[in-house]
Amino acid sequence: MVSEVSPLVHRATEFLDEISSKLKVVDLSRLKKDKKYFEEFYLTLVENLEELKSLKDEMEQRGFDSPYFALGMRFGGFEGYKREDVEDQRDVARHKMFFRSDASFKKGTFERTKSAIASHNIAIGHLEEFILFVCKCGKETKGKEALKIIEEKKEFICPKCGSNKAELKENPHGIYRIEIVPNLVYGGEFTREISRFTSSERMAYRELIEILREKKRGRIKSATVTFKVKENGRWVTKKEQVEIKDSRLDYEGVLRSKYGRIIIEHIRYHHERSILVSGRYNRQALAIAYTRLLKEIREEIMDYFLKRKPGWEKLKLYEELRRGVESKLYNAYPYLDVRLIEEGEEIMNEFDEKLKELGLMDEKGNLIPELVEAIEYRRELRKKTLIKIPKALFAWDIFKFLLVKPYRERRYASIFPGLQPIPEKEQLESALEVLGEKEIISAINQFIDDEVIEIANAHEIIFKKFEIEDILQDYLKVTSSRAVGGIALYICSSLD
Repeated sequence: MVSEVSPLVHRATEFLDEISSKLKVVDLSRLKKDKKYFEEFYLTLVENLEELKSLKDEMEQRGFDSPYFALGMRFGGFEGYKREDVEDQRDVARHKMFFRSDASFKKGTFERTKSAIASHNIAIGHLEEFILFVCKCGKETKGKEALKIIEEKKEFICPKCGSNKAELKENPHGIYRIEIVPNLVYGGEFTREISRFTSSERMAYRELIEILREKKRGRIKSATVTFKVKENGRWVTKKEQVEIKDSRLDYEGVLRSKYGRIIIEHIRYHHERSILVSGRYNRQALAIAYTRLLKEIREEIMDYFLKRKPGWEKLKLYEELRRGVESKLYNAYPYLDVRLIEEGEEIMNEFDEKLKELGLMDEKGNLIPELVEAIEYRRELRKKTLIKIPKALFAWDIFKFLLVKPYRERRYASIFPGLQPIPEKEQLESALEVLGEKEIISAINQFIDDEVIEIANAHEIIFKKFEIEDILQDYLKVTSSRAVGGIALYICSSLD
């Protein structure tokens, strides 16, 4: 079995590494303006995705999704699996490490492939929302229609006049964040990317995963009741599922009205899936991409907040001195040499003297209160404020998507694969509440996106839109979902 699947593992790993190398750098400025570059990039994604899906199907057929099954592992005191094709169990024990390593490699390759598929799907979704071709003949082509032409003809050809000289533009009505595209992990190596995050980036990543992933239990939607009912003079055991109706689960009333006198023996409750985005790999790909948006502007945002603090200049000076000292100490302590240790002590003494000279440390060797306060404020910024930037960007994008898109498009969820078309209210509230934080939105406006708006009750606006959709469901074929979203925004917010 091992020799049979090894070529598949090798082929998949080689292909994933090739994708990582080819798409390591995506030129965002060219992607937004260069027609040929856009076409080539999109076709690369489509070709990659086709091969990745083929590899995934082949891996599933060969058991890569549960590779430990073949090991005949035992769990607890029960015999979980048996190895029927191996007579000598001592031989199995001797090679156990090899089998486990082989199974782990298969599982890792399979997971990496699914992660790569998720990243490609997200990228294609953003390109679909972004794209608009304007031809000199006046014809405008956007979204799926434009991408379908590129896929069929290997470049965009105007469907009206046949010209290939159309101008690439941004679709003003699309819901996208094109900056996400260069930050997706196309080769699927999500664990490596997470390991490269700084501590604040890891916290930001966890914040996003927390609002995306499935909770343990959602609301009760139904119950399976095991009960006894008298039929022809005998008590007969029956089992029936009762659905929730008008926000109530009156299983006893429903069954008594149907069967008369009953004796309930057992009740099993069924819960709704409380989840915002389904699919572990979709969640990981989204969380990594949004977190990586923070990397390039992290220090600028920190300075933006720190400048409001009275001790900011002193903190900046202290940090410059500290970085210089850390660099010297790194060179002083690589080996356990007495002379080098003494040199390190001298460096620290010089650092203290310099701090005293600049008025940042008192004669007792304590940092001045103003500086201590600024250092503590910076620590709090990293832990509580900076980590909310990716979450706020995600919240704004999902708010716009749910507000503007009709139900049928929310089910397709191009830029958010696996998004629930009607999320649970509590979970959506948790995801969107960050949009009400003025300081976070102000920083985003300054450094990332000046179109993000502070909204205090974003989830209520979305559910008002869903409510209006239900009322107008018989007329939605002629009613704009964007207009319905506008009505909900007008009713539930104070925005102009």
